[in-house]
Amino acid sequence: LASYSYHPSHYRPGGDILVRNGLAPDARIRPALDGRLGPGHVRGIDLWWDADRVCFGFTPQPGWNNGAVSDGGEYPEPTHIYEIALDGTNLRQLTNDRKWIDLEPCYAPDGSVVFGSDRAGIGSECGGWQQNAGTLNLFRVSADGRQVSRLTYNKDYDRYPHCLDDGQIAFLRWDYAERQFFSCHSLWTVRPDGRGADALYK
Repeated sequence: LASYSYHPSHYRPGGDILVRNGLAPDARIRPALDGRLGPGHVRGIDLWWDADRVCFGFTPQPGWNNGAVSDGGEYPEPTHIYEIALDGTNLRQLTNDRKWIDLEPCYAPDGSVVFGSDRAGIGSECGGWQQNAGTLNLFRVSADGRQVSRLTYNKDYDRYPHCLDDGQIAFLRWDYAERQFFSCHSLWTVRPDGRGADALYK
């Protein structure tokens, strides 16, 4: 699921990853997470090539108070990247940094996971110096969750990664060069090792 804001507390807790057993109208639907991560919400999901597991972003929201949160709000727990088998087994956490937001994951061909994150520590141009809103760039976590590396370098936003048939990662590059806030933004590609970042269409 795509969402405009990446700030965790802009969304209510609730929902799950639902698995439907067949296409019949009365096919059984079961939750994969079934509350095991506590209150929170899913932030992006991608299916593994064998269709037996998914990676996803999840924002824990314990004690969520239904209050309004601005860009300067306090977030008790950022969004992290997880993986789970579609039968509900093998739930595991791939990223676990207490400061950075990790979301919108997609699988790379080698089993690593590419995701958007504000780990670059860059602030947005369109806010005051005191804002708590970093811009997103693309990062990759190894399949075992032990190593995180940066793939893109953008002063603005790189979001919504998706693996193409040739193994490249397509993503949306949002920048303010010669355009205004609501103008269209460019579709780019990058190799899973961070090389060759370029606009797909000039």
